[in-house]
Amino acid sequence: MKALIVFLAIGMFLFAGCSEDVFFNEGLDGFEMKNAPSRANVPIPFKSDGCAVRDMEAPFLLLPIPGLDPEDPNSYSASRMIVSGTGTHLGRINPETSYYTVEAMQFLIEAGHPFLIQSGTAKMTGANGDSFEFTWWAKISLPDRNYTGEFEIIPGTGTGKFLGCSGLLDVVGKADPVEHINCWTSEGYIQYN
Repeated sequence: MKALIVFLAIGMFLFAGCSEDVFFNEGLDGFEMKNAPSRANVPIPFKSDGCAVRDMEAPFLLLPIPGLDPEDPNSYSASRMIVSGTGTHLGRINPETSYYTVEAMQFLIEAGHPFLIQSGTAKMTGANGDSFEFTWWAKISLPDRNYTGEFEIIPGTGTGKFLGCSGLLDVVGKADPVEHINCWTSEGYIQYN
């Protein structure tokens, strides 16, 4: 008898949990996903893994490192790189419309260690065409080509789901001078104002 009462009680809970609630309408009628980000003015985590290769059609810039031979092709840096990879909220990054440009370079010696500081602007576009633009800087250790830096989304440049977003992403990466590829991980937040 006790087992029958327990069975009936569990059945009642199942029926009550699966029934339609006539007092509260929790449906999604009138909810538009494209407007959801603009409703939340809180930081949303963002992460990307990307790699960039030289845009061979863009001009090359002489690295500002003392003692480099201007006749050596390895003494130059591409002024524009083509970006591919994946990102949160971006999905697969579209390399046809994603890039970064090098607009400034500075050689620096810090505690006897040589660095190259680069900065510029960039654009990342997802597979669906939604995009944002950002400024960036990187401090590159010349002996091992490891670097750290930041991407800062330029407010007002977002399209699609990135419309109205801003954000700051910390970057860690490594450049391969032999393969001429530069790979990184960025992590931070985006926010809608």
